[in-house]
Amino acid sequence: MANNNPDVIITMTVGVPKLLADDLAKRWPERVKDYVVLTDTLGDNDDVPGDTSTFDTKTISKATIAWKAQSLDGNTSIQISAINPFVFSDPTKEFFSSNPKETSDGSAMWIATAAEVDTDAVFTFEYSIYFYVNNDSETIYKLDPKLQIRRKV
Repeated sequence: MANNNPDVIITMTVGVPKLLADDLAKRWPERVKDYVVLTDTLGDNDDVPGDTSTFDTKTISKATIAWKAQSLDGNTSIQISAINPFVFSDPTKEFFSSNPKETSDGSAMWIATAAEVDTDAVFTFEYSIYFYVNNDSETIYKLDPKLQIRRKV
């Protein structure tokens, strides 16, 4: 799975000083969204401005999806530690044909392939991004955006 030309790149930009100053964000993941902006190369936005839990990337069946993280100030390192799909009891609701994993090329990007969709239905899928700041892997933050896939035409 090459990441040279992903179909969509999702960028997570973190306002680090404010996030680190909010001690409650460490205990209440829903506060993390106040300090993160998600964008993608398709121009998708938060459905509710400023609420990353309403951010959903709209992509197509079998699309290659990449994630990267950066700080708003450009000086602080942000590391994605995991991207986990919400677990479904129904295996027909699997969203990725290859699960998200960190690339080995040193780009600090994560990449996955969306599952094949062979109906006209649009599938909305929730997942979690786990990340940490400045190599402090003891303090993990969590964000819960969404993806949508539709049949490739």
